[in-house]
Formats: sequence, structure tokens, C-alpha cells
Amino acid sequence: MNQYIADAIHEYEIQTESFVSNDSSFDEAVNIFIVNYLFFYIEDKEIYRLHKAIPSEMARSEKEIDMVKKKLFELATIKEIKINTHITMFNPRYHCKINEDNLMNVPDMAIINVLRKGYVVELTDTVVRKANVVVNYNIPG
Repeated sequence: MNQYIADAIHEYEIQTESFVSNDSSFDEAVNIFIVNYLFFYIEDKEIYRLHKAIPSEMARSEKEIDMVKKKLFELATIKEIKINTHITMFNPRYHCKINEDNLMNVPDMAIINVLRKGYVVELTDTVVRKANVVVNYNIPG
């Protein structure tokens, strides 16, 4: 099952940005991924026939979502994006700039504050939700 989840995440990686908005909760983002992508991938590849992990009707019930979410967390290892303020540099792949500030003693484009945590699937390095951050911007001159 671990490999199937990894394959599903890889196959739909380009689309993951579209289902995680800046204001969606982490739990909501994972549910949307399971319902909109992972269930379809499992149906597509007929994985449920091989592993009986998901009922064949795929009714998208809360029980099924919770079951898949539990398996996803067990196998995929979703982790918080690590940020060391004043040290970690802004990376648009992992961070969403909400605001900027001008601190002279901090390097340009260094993250100076985390407004909301971000999460990544460790197995595939797929961003589930970007971290909302405040970035240092040293004005030239």
C-alpha cells in the first residue's frame, strides 16, 4: 500500500497546488487529496481489488476517508516544514509570503516569522500545505 500511495502522490503532484488554498486547514487539505485524487487513483489502478483496502463501491463516506487518512499518515509520513527564523531562506515551493519586513541585521529573503505551519509528504517531498511566512526584504540604497 505504501508504494501505491507514493505512486498516487507522484502521478498527481502537479495538481496538488490547486487543492490546497492558503486558508484551508491541514485536515481539510488531506481530506480533499484523499477524495479528489487518492480514491480515483485507487479505483483507476484497481488497487482495492488486490488489497481489499477500500470497499469497491467507493462511496466516499467519512469512515472510508478516515480509514485512508489513517493509512496515509502511517505510510506516507506527513511532516511539518522546518523553518529556523532569521536563518531559513524563502523558497516558493515550501513557503507562501504573506508579508515582508525590513530588518537590517537579517539576510535578505530570510524568513523572520511563521504565521501558519506548512506540511510536506516526506516520502515524495510533495507539499500538502505551504507555510505562511513573513520575509525580510532589505530595501536597496
